[in-house]
Amino acid sequence: MITYRTGDLFTAPPGSILVHSCNAQGIWGAGVALQMKNRYWEGFQDFKKWLRYLSAYQGQPLGHTRLLDRHSSSHSIASMVVSNGLGSSVDSPGVILEHTSMAIRHLLLQEIQGAVEQKRPVRELHSPRINAGLFNVPWERTEAVIRERLAAFNNSLPFHGYGSTAYEGRPFHWTVWTP
Repeated sequence: MITYRTGDLFTAPPGSILVHSCNAQGIWGAGVALQMKNRYWEGFQDFKKWLRYLSAYQGQPLGHTRLLDRHSSSHSIASMVVSNGLGSSVDSPGVILEHTSMAIRHLLLQEIQGAVEQKRPVRELHSPRINAGLFNVPWERTEAVIRERLAAFNNSLPFHGYGSTAYEGRPFHWTVWTP
């Protein structure tokens, strides 16, 4: 399920996950990624370290998500690697959407695993209109990918064991923030 809120993404409820899309170069130089870098420097440093490790030992980081649990923040950060390039050389919308789908799946799997291991409900996901800014992907196309991934997870998971009844008995809920 996706809902929309007007306001500042960074006012999302404490304990939730802030999701953003980024490039595979480890540069959070513009848009929401730059805001994340400025607010969550430790998260940015962790992301760069993770990116180097992933690239060295597993190959291409595209389609992966680094889920960084809280350090000095009340939020966790999910950095989805969806484009190899940046600036004027971002990947095509189709390639970005493919990597977005993979990265969302990776994020949801990590969150389910954490919820089961820690015996807690899954956390709410909050994002801007990812991919619609600097990656130039029409929001409606990314929204369709998010809805598809959420439905696939929410419809396949058993109700018991995930502890959430707030969203029609489905564990995953995504809020999209617009200014």
